[in-house]
Amino acid sequence: AQAPGILEANLRLLDAHDSQRAASDAREVEIPLQAVTISGTPCVREGVALVSLEPRTLVLSALKPAEHGDGLIVRVQNPGNSSVRAVLRTGFALAAAHALRLDESATDEALDATPDWVSFEVPPHALRTLLLVASG
Repeated sequence: AQAPGILEANLRLLDAHDSQRAASDAREVEIPLQAVTISGTPCVREGVALVSLEPRTLVLSALKPAEHGDGLIVRVQNPGNSSVRAVLRTGFALAAAHALRLDESATDEALDATPDWVSFEVPPHALRTLLLVASG
């Protein structure tokens, strides 16, 4: 759903019984995110993060252009056993932020937003999708 088309991958099996070592091993084989220019993607100053997510217990699982219209799709996962209040800060001014379903259709989930950040609840073991629309 997040990356239609051909996908090539190299897989590595890790020992899940040693969670500390598995996490460390996984970080060793991570491929860092690479920035690309996409029409409609907001620009930020050098050294400023496009988005940052708090708290660190949450996982930014996707950041991509919206399938339809302008804006960025952000997916946030909560792997924990408790609900967590997420704060997503942006390096650009927000005109709007909307909660979406995985298929990018609208939902009525509550968001708190300012031009600099969006805050929302992420239930345990859940994934939340947002549409961020830049101003100007």
